[in-house]
Amino acid sequence: MRKIDIFRYLLGFCMFGGMFSACMPSTDDIEPVRKVEIKISLQEEDFIDTRFANKEVTIRGSKNSYKAVTDEEGVAVFQDLLPDVYSLAVSYVLPREEYGNMVNPPIEANDVLLNGTLPNLRIYENYNGELTLQMGVRQSLIFSNVSSK
Repeated sequence: MRKIDIFRYLLGFCMFGGMFSACMPSTDDIEPVRKVEIKISLQEEDFIDTRFANKEVTIRGSKNSYKAVTDEEGVAVFQDLLPDVYSLAVSYVLPREEYGNMVNPPIEANDVLLNGTLPNLRIYENYNGELTLQMGVRQSLIFSNVSSK
């Protein structure tokens, strides 16, 4: 094969590849989702105050991860997210003193673990949603050894 033929094939291949790469959208061409609001709530009815202010909320997509802090009403606002399928997660420990003051009537208890997830959240346009947290009282584990003689 002559050098000129190889050059023609190579030039044709580069032009053909260039056509397809020019047709592929870049991330600069994708419009971000301007506003995603997630309200954090608790399903328990005995709670006096279920606003979760200053709690960190994490949202993870296939390529990006974002964090936001809830406002005084328990709403986390994410801005300018790339359209994607996301998973949202919240998890934190509520100290027993704070938990005891939130329940009517007040009770003595251990720390409480609050967590919740929203998997497979498809965000392609502005979104308003709610995440209901699950509650679990943290217990101490006691291991003992029982032996028989």
